[in-house]
Amino acid sequence: MTRIAAHLAGPGGRRCVTASEPAGVRLCARTVARTGGAVTVVTALDLAPYRSSADTLLLGSLALDAVMLGCTYAVTRLAVGRALRPVHAA
Repeated sequence: MTRIAAHLAGPGGRRCVTASEPAGVRLCARTVARTGGAVTVVTALDLAPYRSSADTLLLGSLALDAVMLGCTYAVTRLAVGRALRPVHAA
């Protein structure tokens, strides 16, 4: 990661890369002008919380879909049963 940060700290302006080792770390560099020259600031962000949130959202969405499918089946069966009750009685 130090090698990537050193490469980003070179001249070039604003850039971002995702490091493969360690996995899931995004490094961004931005050059900031000062009166005595320019300074490059390099920051790192761990992407694990974002990936974890996406997995949680996917599982929650699948669970909600299953509940909605079950409710739709129950309501449809109830409505069709009531609609066909006069036919069954005759």
